[in-house]
Amino acid sequence: MADPPASERGAERWENVNPTTWRFFLRKNVKFSNGEELDAEDVRYSFETYIDPTNRRATFAKGITKVEVRDKHTVDVITEGPLASALFNVVRCYILPKTTREAAQIQTMQRTIAMT
Repeated sequence: MADPPASERGAERWENVNPTTWRFFLRKNVKFSNGEELDAEDVRYSFETYIDPTNRRATFAKGITKVEVRDKHTVDVITEGPLASALFNVVRCYILPKTTREAAQIQTMQRTIAMT
């Protein structure tokens, strides 16, 4: 059986719970290239970086107000109102392990401090 397209590898399914909530059921045993397993905290943390208006990629998460972890493999993406482009926006956001994002922020901060 062929691997699913990259846009379908993280979630096995999703549903529109109500006009402002999309629920994503993450695939189990999905691993990042560093060997860490994908979980809902990685998704939440990654989206929090996109939702931050100071992030240059914030436009990819336009209309998304927060992401709530329901369990290890389920997240709710909450929008400020009904959002027809929600699924299109979600697949444009890269999900990285929380540890990788935190390390990248520390490295960026260290470079900034070193440059001043």
